[in-house]
Amino acid sequence: MQYFPLFVDTKNLNVLIVGAGEVATRKLDLLSRTEAEIDVIAPDVADEICAYETKGRIKLSRREVEVEDIADYDVIYMATANEQLNMDFVVIATQKGIWVNVVDNPSFCRFITPSIVDRGRLVVAISTAGAAPVFARTIRSRLETQLPQTLSPLFDFDASKRTQVQHKISSGKERRLFWERFFNLNSDRFDWRG
Repeated sequence: MQYFPLFVDTKNLNVLIVGAGEVATRKLDLLSRTEAEIDVIAPDVADEICAYETKGRIKLSRREVEVEDIADYDVIYMATANEQLNMDFVVIATQKGIWVNVVDNPSFCRFITPSIVDRGRLVVAISTAGAAPVFARTIRSRLETQLPQTLSPLFDFDASKRTQVQHKISSGKERRLFWERFFNLNSDRFDWRG
């Protein structure tokens, strides 16, 4: 397995996206759902990116990226059509210990972004290690039809009761059985209203 699946806590995560076209928009659509601080640098900016700036979700710099920009970030997405620029900044980011992704070019990526099914606390990530992203999106579409939106409140409820259940049921085995019964009874039809 070349790529190890890893879920990263996005609180206090600083992300830079270089580029602001269609490819950058796809990444921003995903990243904007997280708690990460997101900066975008690009001279030409798609309307969808501007909408994120208007909402205050990103900090946008309308200019060319400079070497000095590659600092104080945890993750960088290179989403430009300029291959040489992407490669130059991969080297700089890597030397500084910053994880970098050249969108649609997995051979230059420290990490890749999988196709994602998002149901709140339930997140399913699908990857083909960059070999067949279209197939990963097909699998995502199938899973999205099988995992209804009602799962989100189910897992919110579960999270709110988890500590209480741990205090009432001390045995790990008994807790596991409790939660198995809970999920078997509720399945994906959960509709708790508090």
